[in-house]
Amino acid sequence: MASHPQRTLRRLGIALAVPLALAAPALAQDKLVIKIADPFPASHYVGKEGVQAWIAKAEELSKGKVKFEYYPAQQLGKAKDLFQLTQSGVTDIGLVAPAYTPEKVPLSVVGELPGMFTSTCDGSRALYKISQPGGLLAQQEYAPNGLRVLFANMLAPYTVMTARGELNKFEDLAGRKVYASGGAKDLALRELGAVPVRMTGPEVYEAMHRGTIDGTMMAFVGLRPYDLQTQVKWALNGVSLGSTAILYVISEQKWQKLAPDVQKALTDSAQYAMQKLCEYSDKSNEEERIAFEKAGLKVHNITGDEKTRILKKLEPVSTEWAADLDKRGKPGTAMIKAYKDAVAAK
Repeated sequence: MASHPQRTLRRLGIALAVPLALAAPALAQDKLVIKIADPFPASHYVGKEGVQAWIAKAEELSKGKVKFEYYPAQQLGKAKDLFQLTQSGVTDIGLVAPAYTPEKVPLSVVGELPGMFTSTCDGSRALYKISQPGGLLAQQEYAPNGLRVLFANMLAPYTVMTARGELNKFEDLAGRKVYASGGAKDLALRELGAVPVRMTGPEVYEAMHRGTIDGTMMAFVGLRPYDLQTQVKWALNGVSLGSTAILYVISEQKWQKLAPDVQKALTDSAQYAMQKLCEYSDKSNEEERIAFEKAGLKVHNITGDEKTRILKKLEPVSTEWAADLDKRGKPGTAMIKAYKDAVAAK
């Protein structure tokens, strides 16, 4: 008996749909696009020397299978929201700056404590090690939130620079309102008698220009992306007052959907870019200090007895930070040990 024309068309449609449906995932996989989002200005060295190097190397190692869309300058969301936006899939990879989300990842600021490292590469390698699967930081803060750390760096060691109020000794910080991104850096400033003011990097220029704050706590290499070298007039140098941890994360659910060769391309390229970024940070921070000093920035170098005094002042920061977390049932003391052990393990 002859088939009814409509039934024949329906069968043909089903027959065509099956191979097309099966082919769709392969087609999508051939053109995998990964979105990366962070809060840094497009001119920031983290993006230029770190993220862009990561993207280029990942595309090379994946032989063009992976392409990226990079959204800097809070284009996909505010710095404090990128944690949740990565969990929910609004972005595939997002930056976690722990100081902006202390309620979610309080232990991740461990590398931001004063004097935890001298070489940015040592500090970055340690942060990456403890944040990988099996590491104490991963176990405590990222795995429970369904996230995996792909890229981790510490920024160059921080100091304080002011637009108002000379800095001829570290005691001159007393009473000064200084920008800090939070966490351990707030504790360090309070120990030195300053008043920490919480905001994000992009807000600092306007606040300093208007006199809302007297100065900023950051690395010399961090000034130019925010045009702050046009504002600051005095600076301290010689003692690391802290740093900022940056971690680019992906949801574990998204990670498990990636092919093994794509996972390898992402992790191998991250290792390459992390090393490139930390080397750039160390080299450029010193170069920028020299350049700004030649341009008129008055830099006070902390040495000798003054260095002994400031280090003594900063001693309670780590112990207070750890004790507070220990009381809350989080392994603050153990995290400091894990981080220091990772720094020491060359």
